Amino acid sequence: MARLPVQGSDDGQWGTILNDFLLQVHAPNGTIKPGSVQAAAIAGLATVATSGSYNDLTNKPVIPATAADVGAVANASGAPGRYLGYGSSLPSSGMQAGDLFLLIDNGI
Repeated sequence: MARLPVQGSDDGQWGTILNDFLLQVHAPNGTIKPGSVQAAAIAGLATVATSGSYNDLTNKPVIPATAADVGAVANASGAPGRYLGYGSSLPSSGMQAGDLFLLIDNGI
């Protein structure tokens, strides 16, 4: 059975014993082996983290059915927002609270 090395009594075997211990849950490249940690064992995960179901997601975003519906979506304050488009810089005028503008960074 794999174990941690014991200081003072595993002279000359420390590396081998430690590697045997670590290889129980780690692949040779250092990543964690699949199935080594079960999601259910991690405290605080939301249900969606283990189910993968969109239905288990809380605070779901409003997803408009069509592009024309985007302007009809209410913003966080409850006021209707407008979709103004996208570009590499914000419009110089005409924006109001709740408007959505996708800013593209062409430097990526």
